[in-house]
Amino acid sequence: MENLGRHFDMAYQAADRITHSVARLGYYRRLAIAEMIYGSGLSSRDLVDLKSSDLESASVASGYFALRNADGVRLVPITTRALEAVTTWRQVAEGAGIDTSDWLFPSLKSPSQLLLKDITRAIRDFGNDTDVFEKDQLNASTLRWAFANHLISNGADIRIVAYAMDLKDLRAMKQFTSGSPDFGDGELPAQ
Repeated sequence: MENLGRHFDMAYQAADRITHSVARLGYYRRLAIAEMIYGSGLSSRDLVDLKSSDLESASVASGYFALRNADGVRLVPITTRALEAVTTWRQVAEGAGIDTSDWLFPSLKSPSQLLLKDITRAIRDFGNDTDVFEKDQLNASTLRWAFANHLISNGADIRIVAYAMDLKDLRAMKQFTSGSPDFGDGELPAQ
């Protein structure tokens, strides 16, 4: 996962070469989904429920957006690349007559939200599209944990990363931080 940014660059180049509108639409959606998971640490469940209005507060300057859920509101980090991928996806979708005013990632066949299995398939297909990952090996969890691992290995506080990923227990991150002096066990402090 170390060279994931390079792999995403290859995917953008491949998407630019696609001229057939349906293929282009699907490709840009897969790319935006992958960038959102890798660039924000969102779970597939969060991504399925993501509405276009949730990203209205996001900006390149702030690097965060407010995500409303059953527990209230949490700030979610977002990379510039993820915002750009979503912007491009929305432009391509609108050009093809797909309404993204409600769900950020609507079904291409009906005006409803994607299902979890659609996210799983989109990530798997994105990995297969790039010819970088072994066939059917890329998944949302891999991208999500790469997000956490890259932040922590670059000095981010593990508690902040856990909060951004909506984890209630730091032990879930142990596999990426067991050698880190910042690692602590137990629940996160109250928000």
